[in-house]
Amino acid sequence: MSDFGKKMVIIRKSLGFSRVHAAECAGMSEEALRKIEKGKSLPRIDTLYLLSQIYKVDLLKVIQNSMNAVDLERLVELIDRAIATDDVEKVNETIHHLEQMLNKNHFDQLIDNKELQQIKIYYQGMMSHYSFDDDYLERSYKQLIHAIQVTNPLFTIERWRAFYYTPIEIRILLSLSFVMIDLKQYNDTVEILKYVNLNLDLLNLERVQDIRFRIRINALLSYVWHKLNDYDQSLKYAEVGIDQAMEGNVMDNLPLLLSRKGVALYHLDNPYYTRYLIQSVHLLEIQNKYDKARQYRSINRKYGIE
Repeated sequence: MSDFGKKMVIIRKSLGFSRVHAAECAGMSEEALRKIEKGKSLPRIDTLYLLSQIYKVDLLKVIQNSMNAVDLERLVELIDRAIATDDVEKVNETIHHLEQMLNKNHFDQLIDNKELQQIKIYYQGMMSHYSFDDDYLERSYKQLIHAIQVTNPLFTIERWRAFYYTPIEIRILLSLSFVMIDLKQYNDTVEILKYVNLNLDLLNLERVQDIRFRIRINALLSYVWHKLNDYDQSLKYAEVGIDQAMEGNVMDNLPLLLSRKGVALYHLDNPYYTRYLIQSVHLLEIQNKYDKARQYRSINRKYGIE
């Protein structure tokens, strides 16, 4: 850790920042920053994110290059990949890779025990959500809440607005919203998804991953508003997501968004709804996702499309 700490000092001084000023900007004590710079304390992931923004340097990459340890950035990347897709097969594959990384003993060299515990419980919650066995939703719901409570002990869904969240906790909130949709907790889900969408910049995502997150969130918002029978709002978020997908050339969730737009237009008595439902199936076939295309065709029959 001393090599990483020395590099942090060099970066801070190159910007003309005193330790006091840098600590104030990061919302931490000067003593806490001093211990990190001296190699006597382990930095939390959220601390690295904040300092990266202040120093305008990706400290995750700096720490990766300073230690013969696990690629911390790769861990967060795996979590983000699981969040950004609605493809269950891809999610399960990603969760498997995440499990392999978490089982490596040298993880505790990089992350403090509380944060490592939080990430492991988060992983368990994601794994439960996609296990589809008995009580999987309730189990996942409790595990994800527990993951946030590791660092926010007073957290409850009823009081979620009362807290500030770290980048990892924002990711957990987003995953929690997926489970809440399945549990039909629609009103709280809408507010959580809107909160996460407003705070995505805190996650320091790469451009394409940022677009994927926003598209996924808008697809979910469109679905939740549909379940709340507000088809104007459902249409609004579907169209925002479609625009983001087209502008960013990110096609992952575009079939879902086209389908959501078609369903919203159907309920709004717009005769052009069939165009989007048919397009959603054709796009899935172009992407060689034939099983999902068959599922969409089955759904389309409900709306008079054979």
